[in-house]
Amino acid sequence: MTALKPIENRLVVGVPSSRYPLNEFCSQPDCGDLTQDPHHCFPRSQIGNDSWFVAISDSDTVIPHVTGLCRAHHDDVEEHRSWIRLEEDGQFVWYDRATSRLDDQPYTYDSEGNPEWELIGSLDPQPASGEKSRKPRLRLRGEERRKRKRVSIALPDDWEDGGALWDELVDDVKDWLWEEGLYGDRSRIPIAESIFAMWHDWKQLRKHTPREESYGIEPSEEEAVH
Repeated sequence: MTALKPIENRLVVGVPSSRYPLNEFCSQPDCGDLTQDPHHCFPRSQIGNDSWFVAISDSDTVIPHVTGLCRAHHDDVEEHRSWIRLEEDGQFVWYDRATSRLDDQPYTYDSEGNPEWELIGSLDPQPASGEKSRKPRLRLRGEERRKRKRVSIALPDDWEDGGALWDELVDDVKDWLWEEGLYGDRSRIPIAESIFAMWHDWKQLRKHTPREESYGIEPSEEEAVH
């Protein structure tokens, strides 16, 4: 799948140029992972070649457009979960699909059926502009943190299939919530609420259950005497 175009309805062509060193850290503004892939913000199919610089028809400016991304964020862009747009001020800006609270409708749409997007921030760094200003960026706090609609997690993908383990975990928790009678429709239990419920139940269990019992540990002779 090809990434979404940064701008529409304008002629953009690749121009002959040399390449520049990629940023060391992923340019997604909230990410502190190392760069793994060079990403052409303007797809090769749009500019007609694999040049790292482009010229826009109604502008005399030639701009760099290849940025370094980690593998996960590169996949997000290529699979249209994220969108790098070129704004009128000349900044490349990262957007994520706006998410829904419903599992059967993970994303939100406007009244005309178009996907809605959530602004994350300007690429850090912009293409060919050096290194990330935050390594990694400080995590959001307070109200800014609470208002987030999406978070990312890294899953193992070596000897373990992290995606399969995650799906199994979510399914098990939803089964538990439904069997407890907390939801009438299992298919509409939000993933986030499932994980929060599991964490709260585990926390209460740990608070009121001796460590040995909760982990199946046999107490030592000295502990057994007391």
